[in-house]
Parts: sequence; C-alpha cells; structure tokens
Amino acid sequence: EIYGITQGLQIENIFSILEDKKGRIWIGTFQSGLFVMDRKAGLISELTDSFPRVGNLLGLIQDIDGNIWVNRISSGVAIIDPTQETIRSLTKKEGLLGNLTVRTMQDRDGLIWITTQAGVNVLDLKTKTNKRFAAELGLRGPTIYSLAEDDQGRIWMAGTDGVNIYDKKTATMKYLGKEQGLGPFRFVSEMLLDRSGKVWVGTDSGTVYA
Repeated sequence: EIYGITQGLQIENIFSILEDKKGRIWIGTFQSGLFVMDRKAGLISELTDSFPRVGNLLGLIQDIDGNIWVNRISSGVAIIDPTQETIRSLTKKEGLLGNLTVRTMQDRDGLIWITTQAGVNVLDLKTKTNKRFAAELGLRGPTIYSLAEDDQGRIWMAGTDGVNIYDKKTATMKYLGKEQGLGPFRFVSEMLLDRSGKVWVGTDSGTVYA
C-alpha cells in the first residue's frame, strides 16, 4: 500500500511513525505537524490545528495509559490524551534538562525516560518525581540520541560520547566508549535489543557493535 498526496497525506519530512493500541498510525513530521491515519475508517486526520503547540517532531511513543508522547525539537515534550483530546507540554520550565528532546521510552517499571541536548530526565508518574542525569552527575554525552532497556532492566543511553549503562538496582553507571573499543565515532546514533538479549549499537561511522 502507498499513502501519499493522492491519498490525502500531504506531508513531507516524516521523522517518526507509531502504531497505537487501536491500530491507528501516528505520523510525526519535521515541518508539517502531526497526522493520525485510521485505516479501518479510511480517515487521515491532521492534528496541527487541534494541537498547534506540537511543532517539529522527532519521536513518538504510547505509554501504558494510552497517552502519546511527542518529542519536539525546540519545545520539550507534548503529551496527548487521544480519548480526551487534550495536550500538555513539558519543557525546561517544567523541569526538563533541555527543550530539544530526541527520544522518550517507558521502561518495565513504568518510568518515563526523556533524552535532551543536556541530559536525561526520568519521570515517575506515580510519585510525580523527576530524576535527572546530566554531565555534572556522571552522564557522558551530554546529548543522548537513543535509549534501550536490556533483559536485566538496565537502561542503555547512547549519544555523543558513547554509551551510558545505568543499573537501577545498584544505582550505578558504566560506560562504553572509545577506550573500551567502541569507535572511532562522533556519536552513537541507534541501539536495538534483539530477541536473545543482545544490545546492538550503531554509530555515525557506519559501524555496528553487538
């Protein structure tokens, strides 16, 4: 199947795609806003008018409560409740380390991890607490581009200075960088946890490590 201008999808520069729990496809763009495609109903909805604060988008996830988290280039994170059709923003003013947010991930404990150009925020929605990982607190980066959780519950945070591996049980951080054989590179761009539990690390130099 092809979806483009002739099918009503008049957008360019798609940066993120998400399928929600109802099977709808959310499409985040760099300049055209946010779109939702309902293939069963044959509808494509543009949310730019309804949610004008969403802006240029880098990433999309859906949390366990059904909310859509939208990473934005210069205005933090937008949190959309599709049922209530409401949106709220998290920015540096509300406690984020930076307004350029690249990735969001919800871990197995329900914690929300948000990467920014100045470090990582960890939100506990139940206790309403906000933990921060930044350079002065031991995070190497500081810009983090990718997140992954391994089968031991450790959080892998990859960015401009290699990979930070945080063990929540012991509250300790380990690093993988050029001194550990990860390189040469300018930044780590992507990670993947495969079915065997192995973490794959991709760099800007085109090298993949496992």
